[in-house]
Amino acid sequence: MHQTFNYAAAGGTIIFVGLFTGDVTFHDPLFHKKELTLKATRAALAKDFLQIGKLIDEGEIDPSFMITHRLSFHSVPEVFSTLTAPENNVMKAIIDIDFID
Repeated sequence: MHQTFNYAAAGGTIIFVGLFTGDVTFHDPLFHKKELTLKATRAALAKDFLQIGKLIDEGEIDPSFMITHRLSFHSVPEVFSTLTAPENNVMKAIIDIDFID
């Protein structure tokens, strides 16, 4: 979250999605120099997730750039607590679930 201010283009918009329980600080001169807009949301409706899923399925959105970790459903109890450790650099973790028909 802290680095997004460095990556955003001049006049760009940064949107933080989800709930982060820590503090976010940023270098104000850079924020103003780039004339950035900062938005945040923590809530979404089911229809929003369906629309995003559809766009991913259709190839309109490629989420792979943010997926840094994958784990199996069965490893969740032993691995989950490590996902919030800063040294693990987790941006987005995906839990793979194998459904049995």
